[in-house]
Formats: sequence, C-alpha cells, structure tokens
Amino acid sequence: MAVLRACGATLNVMTLGGLAMSLVTLVTWWATNAFLPFVVRHLSGPGASPAAVAGNVTYASLFFNLGGFLGTLATVPLASLGRRPLFAIYFAGAAAAIWRMLKIASGVSIIAHTRVL
Repeated sequence: MAVLRACGATLNVMTLGGLAMSLVTLVTWWATNAFLPFVVRHLSGPGASPAAVAGNVTYASLFFNLGGFLGTLATVPLASLGRRPLFAIYFAGAAAAIWRMLKIASGVSIIAHTRVL
C-alpha cells in the first residue's frame, strides 16, 4: 500500500471510492452475464422449442456483450464531456435499452407487464 501512503488522505478517499464503484460495476456485469441465459429461457416461455430458446439466448448474449464493447469504446470520446454527463448518457442509454428489450420480450405493454410505473 505504498501508493496509498504517497498520495495523501484526499486522494486515498477518492481512490478507494473509485475502486468501490469499479468493483460494484464489475460484479454487476458478471452477475448479469451469468444469469442472462436463465432469464432469456424464462422469457422465451414454456412452449418455446429448444431451437428458439437457444436462438434467443444467443441473440441476448450477443447484444449484451456488443453493447458492453461499444460502450467501452465510446467512453474515451465521451469522457471529454465530463464525468457526470457521461454517467447520465450511459444511464439513459441503459434505461432505454432495458425498456426496449422488455417490451420486445413481453409482447405487451411494458407498464401492464412489469407494473413498474
């Protein structure tokens, strides 16, 4: 921990805060990726054929990882906007993607299906 001693108290708090946020993000990403096939199989329905379920799992995994890759690539140019606008853009994009995917998966009104709003 020589690096923490060299930085001072203010940077230590900021460094540990950044580490904690990164750890939460990493664990959340892993958990989502690990349970995505289970969720997609459930959303495919009990009457779906094995081929349709496998196709849905492949489709969901592909777009989940593609979104992560493109989001990582977009971080560098968007970082010039600042930390808070970057967070807002990513949060809005994630909310829009979740909204759209749930609407596609459910085939009904998202409000009636999830009772979120």
